[in-house]
Amino acid sequence: MSCTNNSRMTWRCTRWARWRETRARRWWLLAPVAAAIVLAVVSIVLWRQNKVLRQDLARQVTQSAQNQAAVERARELLALLSAPDAMRVTLVATNAKPQPQGKAIYRPRTGSLGFLASNFAPLPPKPMN
Repeated sequence: MSCTNNSRMTWRCTRWARWRETRARRWWLLAPVAAAIVLAVVSIVLWRQNKVLRQDLARQVTQSAQNQAAVERARELLALLSAPDAMRVTLVATNAKPQPQGKAIYRPRTGSLGFLASNFAPLPPKPMN
């Protein structure tokens, strides 16, 4: 639109200029509202994520406590089995000779093998080369 010295055109130009200024001001008025909406959405997303993380942490703390208890029981059993002052007793029927026994414990997941033997004849001495 071109503005000339015509009074009617000047009035239209003035009105057009005011409308553009008002429109520009309205945009700036909407900017804080848009920012508030964005912040509200981000806050809700972060709140939900925080809630999920707290639940996961609580679950892991519980699992850790259970694992600690299992480790403590395993340590107590290991201490009992490896204590030099522990008494080892084999129970057999009266007047019966103890029979040789062997127990193999295999754990496929780790490939670990343990063997417990009792009442076997001693191994022959290893030849030295």
